[in-house]
Amino acid sequence: MSGRATTLNGVAIRTASTALLSEAFMANGNPEPFQQNEKDSVERLRLSTRWCVYGGSCMAYGRVADGSIHISIDGGLDPYDYCALVPVVTGAGGCITDWQGRPLTLTSGNLCLAAANEALHRQVLETLK
Repeated sequence: MSGRATTLNGVAIRTASTALLSEAFMANGNPEPFQQNEKDSVERLRLSTRWCVYGGSCMAYGRVADGSIHISIDGGLDPYDYCALVPVVTGAGGCITDWQGRPLTLTSGNLCLAAANEALHRQVLETLK
């Protein structure tokens, strides 16, 4: 629900304050669904971050919300994969959009990006261009 804080076991959680891409931990559920130009963009992003882990899927978005991971990025998704994540990430103070920075909707396509805060989100979007 929009406007409500995200909680974990009844306790409000917050995203990390990490604002530098070079200090960020990144997660990607699976690099296979990306088109080649998208793979190139994700690789550029990966090389700009401190560390990258694979295989987290929706768990990684929860970890963005609790501050454990700073960026989660995926491709090959459907609206049912990402729409439920929007209030989780935003309710903890993070940003979650498509790769152009637009809000996620039922017609957003298959690319999803979550970042711990607006400053980090802007850097990720710029790196993906």
